[in-house]
Amino acid sequence: MIDPNWNQATLESVLAGLPLGWVRYFSSTTSTNDVAARLAGEGAPDLSLIVAGEQTAGKGRMGRKWFSPPDACIAFSLALKAPLDTKGSADVNNLLLRYTALGALAVCDALETHYKLATEIKWPNDVLLENRKVCGILAESHWLGNKLESIILGVGINIHSKALPQ
Repeated sequence: MIDPNWNQATLESVLAGLPLGWVRYFSSTTSTNDVAARLAGEGAPDLSLIVAGEQTAGKGRMGRKWFSPPDACIAFSLALKAPLDTKGSADVNNLLLRYTALGALAVCDALETHYKLATEIKWPNDVLLENRKVCGILAESHWLGNKLESIILGVGINIHSKALPQ
């Protein structure tokens, strides 16, 4: 769970030993996907992770907003270097769908394994607990000119009831 007292050093300590590129923690940021895309464009290594205690401009599919008030959800994005064999937009769309599905499956596995919670996936990108959305996954492509640079996989998991819009 995101603790309001977390900082960069705490996050690095908790994640030590994982094969991650850069790890960046923000108590508040606009969108972890936007930050991850910017860092990928600046040369962030594969598997760079952005974590935020709050997103002021969180994003969902089809331009929707993801509501993430302070310390009410886990919001993170992972920048994955693009595969070398990506040939066009159809390949990229298939990659985005695959990463979205893998992200949803990973969240379900974590919630079931570590917290014994019975989850469901509302395809393509929502994780449900007791028929209520608890998590959204957003995969986006990041381009440099006409070259696919990276896939950004964003995950937002509600951990407190204040994460739900009133």
